[in-house]
Amino acid sequence: MPMTNNSKPTKASYKVRRPGSSNIITLPLNVQESLNIEPGDAVRYIIKDNRVEIIKDVPTVDAEDATSETIEQYSELLTKLVDH
Repeated sequence: MPMTNNSKPTKASYKVRRPGSSNIITLPLNVQESLNIEPGDAVRYIIKDNRVEIIKDVPTVDAEDATSETIEQYSELLTKLVDH
């Protein structure tokens, strides 16, 4: 059941559509606003006890990968500076 910003439960029923080979369910505007979801954002479905919770999927950053990438970029920059 979607919750609005004021935490009052709202009920609505929406049909699943099939515009091609995928099933689609529309997120009502009040749900999008409540979750701060904009076009292009990802959502995550959490299924538990015959219920589905929809949350905005916030990408996580792997610290080790980010550090390795930064070190590699720094190394390339230093190499370019030395070569000039």
